Amino acid sequence: MAQTFNDLYTNYTDNCGDTTAANLVIGKNRINDTNKELLAMHDYYFAETSSNFTTGASDYTYDLPYDFGRMIAITIRVGDETYSLEEVPSHDKWQQIHKFRSTETNDIPLAYHITGDRAEIYPIPTAAGTASYGTFYYVKRVVDMQYADYTTGTASMTNGATALTGSGSTWTSAMAGRFFQIDTGARWYEISAFVSTTALTLKKTYQELTATAAAYTIGEISLIPEEYHNLLWYQPVAQYWMLKKETDQAAYYQALYDKGKKEFFNTYANRTRSQILSGRQRSSNRSITAYGSPRWDEPSYRWGGGSSGSGEEWDG
Repeated sequence: MAQTFNDLYTNYTDNCGDTTAANLVIGKNRINDTNKELLAMHDYYFAETSSNFTTGASDYTYDLPYDFGRMIAITIRVGDETYSLEEVPSHDKWQQIHKFRSTETNDIPLAYHITGDRAEIYPIPTAAGTASYGTFYYVKRVVDMQYADYTTGTASMTNGATALTGSGSTWTSAMAGRFFQIDTGARWYEISAFVSTTALTLKKTYQELTATAAAYTIGEISLIPEEYHNLLWYQPVAQYWMLKKETDQAAYYQALYDKGKKEFFNTYANRTRSQILSGRQRSSNRSITAYGSPRWDEPSYRWGGGSSGSGEEWDG
């Protein structure tokens, strides 16, 4: 069963037997630390998302999404063709490219480079694109959970729709990104947009029976799959008992955490559970992302076919 942040810190204080305000603050911090630790273990598919952007004529720099953590790939659509750009991770190599080709423009994209909170693409686009012309594929930045559950008033929703209507509620824009569930429901639904204090929009259509004036909960939920939400409070509880020098209690919760952490990684480290093994791959300085775009890993980067005179060549 999925646990909201409110559920997590309630389980923490219950299993510590310490409901003081000071311990609650410590528990919330440790839950967030554990959440970040687990999500940093691997590039999990459930932490990935995408965001569209529109290219502009003679504009080669674009703001990254607000929740950007790490880029996976960038694609740009030109007419009916979609191009996967090559990443140039080295800042020096990127500067060399622009030094020699700073005035070249072309609507066929080739490469990108991340600098600060912006993505740069090469070559510089000749003309402005249309909506959804380009797409960032990236891993979300993990932010601290902080909000208690919100349950004021009632909510009404229709099967197959995305609109939520509240009565007696005071919903806020900060609720976008949190999750909604009626108290008798079986699923949680991510909130995509704030409309008003009595209207919200779900990211996906409501799949349960139409409900009117129903009791509900809006809460923050970790990206980690719900069957492993207990891990988020197991370790903080173990740390609590260790500091209290209650070694048996500490060892019990730490063992639960260690076992669950291993199972979590084994379950979600791969995108599928296929038993088919791929053949041995030939060594290359390029690694292919899940979206088909190559990522250059070695410090030596070659651009074009310098030996044939058709392009420049740089060696690190």
